[in-house]
Amino acid sequence: MTGNIYERLITYDLKDVSKLKGELAESWTAGADGKTYTFKMRKGIKFHSGNPVTAQDAAYSLQRAVIMNKTPGSSSPSSASPRRTRKEKIRATDDQTLVIETGEAVAPTFFYYCLTAVIGGMVDMKTVQSHEKDGDFGNEWLKTNSAGSGPFKLDQLEGEGVLHPRALGRVLGHEGAAAPRGRPPRAGGRDPAPPPREG
Repeated sequence: MTGNIYERLITYDLKDVSKLKGELAESWTAGADGKTYTFKMRKGIKFHSGNPVTAQDAAYSLQRAVIMNKTPGSSSPSSASPRRTRKEKIRATDDQTLVIETGEAVAPTFFYYCLTAVIGGMVDMKTVQSHEKDGDFGNEWLKTNSAGSGPFKLDQLEGEGVLHPRALGRVLGHEGAAAPRGRPPRAGGRDPAPPPREG
């Protein structure tokens, strides 16, 4: 369910997982040094709040995930860097350009697939920062709220943490969003929010 709430820079084709495709990124390149990756963000995409999705949001989301040591954040190549350098290695050079530097050269395919995992979900920086408490990166607020850009948002939690998503439709750039079938999944036991998942 959370994969429908939080989008990633890139994802893979469910019919052929060997094929990567852009989600919030329209293009991406690997530098000749084998350590520098540049992503160009799609224009016109908005978070549920109405805030535009920018490279600054992407940088904040990945910095947040690595600093909080979210699983599988430890598998991200940039997580090997000292905490004080994370912002230098994951940075937005303008509203549409995100640059990520790894600690050492790695296979591009490995790096890209790291970004399709839990660590890759993008959050609305302004919204999350407005709900931060005691340096928690808005984590407590995100346990019962959402700040994504996907076709669904968290409408309410009911009973023992039952998720009730709400389709947002074309206004957020997603057509044909359908309500999930069957019983809504439970929120209990999730990783510190947001925990996007494959699928």
